[in-house]
Amino acid sequence: MIALPTGCKASKLSVFLKNWQTTAANTKIAWYINYRFYDPSVPKPKQVLLKGMNIYSIRSERKDAAATLLKNEMDLLLNQGYNPISNSCSAPDNSENHPRTPFIKALWLAFEKIKGVKGTLTDIKCVIRGTEKAATSLKYHNIPICDISRKHIKLILEQCLKSNPRFSAHRYNKYRYYLIRLFKELIELEAATHNVPGDISKMKVTQKIHQTLTGEERKKVSDQLFKYNRQFWKFMHLFFHSGGRETELMLLQGKDVNIKLHKYKSITKRVRTIGRTTGPLKILPCLFGLSRWLIVEMLSGVIADTDNIKKRILIS
Repeated sequence: MIALPTGCKASKLSVFLKNWQTTAANTKIAWYINYRFYDPSVPKPKQVLLKGMNIYSIRSERKDAAATLLKNEMDLLLNQGYNPISNSCSAPDNSENHPRTPFIKALWLAFEKIKGVKGTLTDIKCVIRGTEKAATSLKYHNIPICDISRKHIKLILEQCLKSNPRFSAHRYNKYRYYLIRLFKELIELEAATHNVPGDISKMKVTQKIHQTLTGEERKKVSDQLFKYNRQFWKFMHLFFHSGGRETELMLLQGKDVNIKLHKYKSITKRVRTIGRTTGPLKILPCLFGLSRWLIVEMLSGVIADTDNIKKRILIS
């Protein structure tokens, strides 16, 4: 059964004679293309017959005519919203996802529905572009989204591995993860019924051991910054002891810093949520006497001159 963009359905289009594509096809009897068309608003389906190829008596010409009729009828049903019961066309809205939407186009339409931070959206775009490149080389890019199976997703990911030497196991799993997110949107839009990428197994990833500085090395870095860039030295200690991200600290406002309690509030942006969290703020001897406003100004780079900070000591 073929699911159509209009919400109707059609059985598979077939040609009689069965051997119409062979040299043994008999042109002395009538050929026809037939299928059943189902409209949910009409109680009974309609049997559709196409016999236009019979005006040709030469086998090769009739075969070409049958192939053309078959192709044109499929185009009418899938792309122009043709309904043989009402004998009318209602072209589907290309801005909406439906089960017959081509695979890559469906991913882009699903992407438009996803909410996230800029970095996440950029990553998803890269995944769709990479998927499109692999799918195009495998001739999968125009397969209707409802017909995409585990085999297609698996072969697409393997194609990415073959075509890109830098495509690591970590990136493989990232592609799988973001494709799962896109298919979740497709399911909600009723363009897909199953989250196909979720059936694909993750690749095993070799965990890298991150090199960390020793206590002696940290002291060297601290001494060097203290000597040549006092402003950045203060930021480094605030960053190191707070446990926050650089982007979070750069968004701090004066009202977010509580010097007495040694705490601050910052905006955290995760995959699905944006909210506020609190973190520790270690008050170093170099920061005694500074107001919460000056700490924020220092973090945001408004005050670049350390000597000016000393002259602007305020009471919190």
